[in-house]
Amino acid sequence: MGSQLIDAAVAAYPTMAHMFAANWAIREAAGEGYYVASGGQVVPSGTAGKVDMGAGVDFFGTASLTVPAVTAAATTITSLAPSAGNEVIVLLEVDGTTPTTGGSLQFNAGTAAPFNSALPPTPTAGRVVHAALYIRAGATAVDANLSTANGNAKLIDLREIRAPHGPRELDAQTALTTLTNPTALASLLVSTTPVPAQAPQAGDAILLRLEGGYKNTQNASTLEIKVVFAGVTLIDYTTPSIPLDATNQRRWHLDVMIVFNVVGAAGIVEVGALWVLSPPSANTFVSSATALLAGIANADLMNGSAQITGIDTTGASNVIDVQAKIGTSSSTATMTRRAYLATYQPA
Repeated sequence: MGSQLIDAAVAAYPTMAHMFAANWAIREAAGEGYYVASGGQVVPSGTAGKVDMGAGVDFFGTASLTVPAVTAAATTITSLAPSAGNEVIVLLEVDGTTPTTGGSLQFNAGTAAPFNSALPPTPTAGRVVHAALYIRAGATAVDANLSTANGNAKLIDLREIRAPHGPRELDAQTALTTLTNPTALASLLVSTTPVPAQAPQAGDAILLRLEGGYKNTQNASTLEIKVVFAGVTLIDYTTPSIPLDATNQRRWHLDVMIVFNVVGAAGIVEVGALWVLSPPSANTFVSSATALLAGIANADLMNGSAQITGIDTTGASNVIDVQAKIGTSSSTATMTRRAYLATYQPA
């Protein structure tokens, strides 16, 4: 559903026609991932000369953040009103960097100008516009009655509501990461994947997919694979001892699914994973089935699921990391991650 058009506002004040420019800018921002997913309506407050905002969910690029309700926002109509003979247009925006501080509703005031000539300000980059205020000199109260010029500031709903919202990319890494003789856990990622605080909602999911190679020409060794989110271990798997191979590497594949069951300071996630390690081969694509069915220790397969508790989805350290190590020191051993993709699937 798109934002409300403001034809009715023109009947109240002709200058409001300029709001169409802001309306298009808001739609362009929505196309780049900055929009209202639900709620967040701004209304006149029960406290004279102020506005309230309902709780909701906004999208900020790749993050969906819960926006708290605001009652009687600190900024008043009187403080925004221009000098005699002038008018001003103010955009009411939500700042994604502070969605839970109570200071998330920001007032972006345009330049005051004589009656019927004020222009709306440019929407602030990185924010989501929820509403606009049209204020003439002397206004002290606010209403949403756009068909009557009564001296009050006029509140206009400009939410660009887009739902349902589809999956989006959290991270993609194609630069190779190679760990040489990693006898201590080390990251397979170029950099950890951030998940913004407050972003997960119950029922949302994160999907991870990694591909790479493992080569050890010196010793048989186990491999340990660990997946960490928000400082909590989701998966910690160690393979059986994998024989050395003097010539060829093995291909490996890891899929991880993280589903948010409960969000908050004591969050709970359901985790599923599939790990496949192929036999050594000179081929780029290798079947593990023959070795696995024959019970040969040249390949490995793991799948499983678990419920993980104690995850704080509100914290600033909500990053994903995937780590690896070998159990037996081998100077020639390499663990290489070739591709990594993390996607976010809203409920």
